[in-house]
Amino acid sequence: MKRCLYSIYVPLKNYRNKFGPFQKYHSNIIESHKKYAESINVDYKLFDCSTYYTSPTYDQINFCKYHYAKELCEEYDEILYIDFDVIPNTTENFFEVFNVSEYIPIKVTIPYDPHTPDRIINEYELENAKVKHNYYVKKYYEGIDDKGFHGKPWVAEKYPKEFETTYDLKWWFKLNKLENDPFIDEVWVAESSKINIKPWYDEVKYAAIDILTEGKAIFYNTGVMGFCKDTLDQLNIFDDYENFCETISILQSEKWPEYITNHIGINNEVLFSYKMIKNNVPVKDIGNEWNYYVDWRSNFLENTNEFETCKFRHYLNKNFEKQWPT
Repeated sequence: MKRCLYSIYVPLKNYRNKFGPFQKYHSNIIESHKKYAESINVDYKLFDCSTYYTSPTYDQINFCKYHYAKELCEEYDEILYIDFDVIPNTTENFFEVFNVSEYIPIKVTIPYDPHTPDRIINEYELENAKVKHNYYVKKYYEGIDDKGFHGKPWVAEKYPKEFETTYDLKWWFKLNKLENDPFIDEVWVAESSKINIKPWYDEVKYAAIDILTEGKAIFYNTGVMGFCKDTLDQLNIFDDYENFCETISILQSEKWPEYITNHIGINNEVLFSYKMIKNNVPVKDIGNEWNYYVDWRSNFLENTNEFETCKFRHYLNKNFEKQWPT
């Protein structure tokens, strides 16, 4: 059985936080990959995407996973891909734990659940309500100054604090038609950064998959995955790729609000998840043990602490100093 472990690295200077940490720990990462490959007696290959792109974007780099998988499956019986920010923490043989010839081993980030869309939308609606609530609270207090109370001069008060008592926040919310505000009995409500939606948010990717699969979404993380020629052929990931790109750029839904769908973009995990479901590809969830998110927070992740015991540590936020403290 001929096997290979492979990864991809392309330095990106202007994409989020992916350049500095990779440059600093570049040799450490490669050494950790090679050490693991040697421990399980497989070849190791590191690609740079130059075969397919001259100056690849972040998304193109991720699509290279499948280009190189196709190449390698012509030479090897089984292959294992790991993102460059995945650090092995074991000598246990992935290929002996998972039967790569029978299915694609990969981590399920968000499993199928018909209630998940409602949960996501309700959470965002609640965050929107917080922002709206705080906006009107701010406007209420901005209407109170040395001259008067929302246009009423202080000299018109018949007794101290008459205006504040008579025209309190509830009066202000009713005036601005916010009677259904879930925080109407509160003053300032703590907001989260969740409302500043980004294209790489799990919720955005999940929404795209849910729309494409008509409510059958499963969201896979492609940081660790195994292939053989048969499963890769069944995945058939680049079939009708141009149509996928056109569709994803205008994806809308009656179920999903535009403040989520407007952030949907071309993404390898969306395409992979969609193809897995559409083509009914056999799959096995490798769980946290073989793809543990070291430094990532998500509403869909359990608060686990498996840093010491996990097999593969996935540094999604590139905090490699935890792996190699100085």
